[in-house]
Amino acid sequence: METSAEHFAHRAGGPARVIDTAVVRLHLAGRITVTRTARVTVHHDTVAADSPALDAVLAAEARGRRSVSLAALRAAAADWPAVDALRGVSRRELRALRRQAPWEASPEEDGPRVLKVAVLGVRTGLTWDPRLRAVLLGGDCADRARRLVGQARRAARPARTVGHASRADELLLSHAADLGHDQQQCGGASHHG
Repeated sequence: METSAEHFAHRAGGPARVIDTAVVRLHLAGRITVTRTARVTVHHDTVAADSPALDAVLAAEARGRRSVSLAALRAAAADWPAVDALRGVSRRELRALRRQAPWEASPEEDGPRVLKVAVLGVRTGLTWDPRLRAVLLGGDCADRARRLVGQARRAARPARTVGHASRADELLLSHAADLGHDQQQCGGASHHG
């Protein structure tokens, strides 16, 4: 049995990490499209003779639909036999791979990139595609940050009465706190601007 990136993903982060790794791999190969709203569209040629069993299950999950949500894929993955079959990588093997860090020797190649996501996770491993990273982390953080900044600016406009001015100040502080929380969830970088 050949050990794939998904095998390491299962040991490092369970079924959800397996789905993230498969999505990144298939996205890089051009076999799926991931929208900003976290919808996965599987292209008709996704399942090839050389595709892992996980590709077939992913395609079957989306078959008959225009797209499927990433959340639905993650939720269903725990029950897929193809995901359960990925067990078998030991903690020792995972630690050794982290020490070797083969993705640093070939940072532009798709195989090492996928392996980096499998072992380190999306937040740390997916450094070359900020849009896909934001979607996999739970939404398009740049759009959410822009929306919150816009709401805060509108709330901070001078109010017509004194009573409304204090409410505007409260909204501005509330939105600023939300923006800080969203930036932490999206990796701490400033996304507005």
